[in-house]
Amino acid sequence: MAMALSSVKVSIERIDSKTFNLENIDIELKGINSAKASIDARLGEANASDYKAMDVRNLHIHCDELLLDKTNIACNAGTLMISNELLTAKQAAMNWQYIPDKNHLDFNLNNLFLLSGQTRLSGKFNDELLSAQMVIDNARLVTEQISNSGVTLPEGVSLEGFLSGQFFFKRTTEDLTVNYQGRIDGLAFSDEAGSYLADSVNADFEGRYQYAGAGHHLERMDLKIASGELLSPFFYTNLSERPLSLYFEKFSMKENELWSLAKMRFQDKAHDLGLKDISGKSASLANGDIVLSRANLEEIYGYYILPVITNDLAQMKTSGELNAKLSFKQGRLNHYDLSLKHGFFIHQPQSNPKKFDIQALEFELSNTETESKANYLSFKKGTLLETIDFGNTAFPLYTGFDSIKLTEPVTMPVFDGDLIIEEFEIANFTSSPSVRFQGLIRPISLSKVTEAFNWPVMTGKISGIIPAVKYRDGNAEFAGTLLVRAFDGNILVKNLKASHLLSAWPVLQADVEFREVDLEKLTETFEFGKITGLLDGGFDQLQLQNWQPTQFDAHFITSEKSSKKRISQRAVDNISNLGGAGVAGALSRSFMRFFDDFGYDRIGFSCQLRDNVCNMSGVEDAESGFYLVKGGGIPRIDVIGHNRHIDWNTLVSRLVNIANSGSPTIQ
Repeated sequence: MAMALSSVKVSIERIDSKTFNLENIDIELKGINSAKASIDARLGEANASDYKAMDVRNLHIHCDELLLDKTNIACNAGTLMISNELLTAKQAAMNWQYIPDKNHLDFNLNNLFLLSGQTRLSGKFNDELLSAQMVIDNARLVTEQISNSGVTLPEGVSLEGFLSGQFFFKRTTEDLTVNYQGRIDGLAFSDEAGSYLADSVNADFEGRYQYAGAGHHLERMDLKIASGELLSPFFYTNLSERPLSLYFEKFSMKENELWSLAKMRFQDKAHDLGLKDISGKSASLANGDIVLSRANLEEIYGYYILPVITNDLAQMKTSGELNAKLSFKQGRLNHYDLSLKHGFFIHQPQSNPKKFDIQALEFELSNTETESKANYLSFKKGTLLETIDFGNTAFPLYTGFDSIKLTEPVTMPVFDGDLIIEEFEIANFTSSPSVRFQGLIRPISLSKVTEAFNWPVMTGKISGIIPAVKYRDGNAEFAGTLLVRAFDGNILVKNLKASHLLSAWPVLQADVEFREVDLEKLTETFEFGKITGLLDGGFDQLQLQNWQPTQFDAHFITSEKSSKKRISQRAVDNISNLGGAGVAGALSRSFMRFFDDFGYDRIGFSCQLRDNVCNMSGVEDAESGFYLVKGGGIPRIDVIGHNRHIDWNTLVSRLVNIANSGSPTIQ
């Protein structure tokens, strides 16, 4: 009966299935009894239940050479018009074959445009299976079109580029599988804040994706990026200079934000980073292993980290081979192994001294929740502020998951003496790091120290006890008194604080007390002229900025415990010069020249430094000034200062001249 008809027209309002819904279907067959039949089919709307990208509007299929028989319906030269968010065609070439008994469809389409890129599509379809192959050439990736297709992008993300490749689809009633290989050209990306950027990225990729069980599964992806630039708050890399490869295996994302990754490998010339059996929720890592192999610190720091930092670390150079393994369980780090070989760290500012220089640095650090191995850190040579040299030292350590501390005292060679570190601990270094330190100094030659700091060369030894030091957020504070033995007396440093130590402008504050310092040894050291006796005094509210004094209240006076009190002609001359007494050199022109030294009752002065001016006074006021030296015995000599306000730089230059001058001539 059907073959007796010459034409048939069918209109269907709606068809529903598990995977899609169809609306407004119109099919018209003409010339059924002729050798050349034709078909014209229109679909007003098709909605896929799972994929918005497969929704279709205004589908039109036309075929003038339609083959109709009992077992086969085929179109050998048809056309297709289609429009949806991803796919368009004005007159795509089409051929297809449908077998009604098996509900089986074969199809081929050319001249389609996926995201404006020329596309070929072929495949097979039946009740249980959709199998298709898509070849794309230069599809344009644009944020708006991708978002409209149903692919969810983070808010504020901007994306553009071009995609070419082959995609093989297999859809059953249970899942969708996509095998793919292709290339991305000219990819540019940015987030809303501009913190994450990509530009001109070219990459080759291949892999396998699956959607099943309400979850996304990246079974495998191999990505090789050969050129372009990537920028984030944490790193920058020029991929044209440093191509990299990324490999993922079994990455799954479920609707409840749970995710897992069986394997990932991230490689370039500088490092080999691997992840294994990791999982978590949202952006949090819960379980898994992270392995970093043979990482080149010089290249990682220079190419990735240096371009994105602006603090003092930008003036550092580093090198070494780093290996690391981190294991997480239930959101906590429960095991780590870290090692560094052949490392060095050097601070190299364009101006100002180097803050540090550490050579031949090595360490082995390891810990588990149940066992801690013997750990160590060592270096062959270290320099602080280009002045303090440290010798070969090894530190036995205990390392926890949030702390690291010394397990036994360590002797560190410093100049020709030693720094003995009795206690050292870093706590809370994953959140708000703090440092605790305590030790002592075994005798170091003052000549070595003063030469290193380019000070006037001093003789004698320096030793002392370093009380507990606490350091946090760039600020250091001494919990007790620093005791230094020098010139047979005691120098006590109290209330010592330091801030902004890692900045270009460190600040140091302290109170310094001198007790019974041997004046003879002190003045001989500075070639000031000989003075015998003992000196007391110190600096209150001492403040150094960038290691230069900006404020203090200094006061020095000879001790009442002094037994022999004598002062040489040269010392009198120099004190007169410092205090502006106006008698410098006068001794050599009077009968006093016949005396090598003189007795004194008291010697002293004070200086209050404010705004680069030293406000001077002496042991007591005189009629027209202040006594710097109050004489005693025969012959008696007094030195009276008159200038109470002296420019600090002028005073310093006078001290330098005294230190550099030779012995006076006595006539």
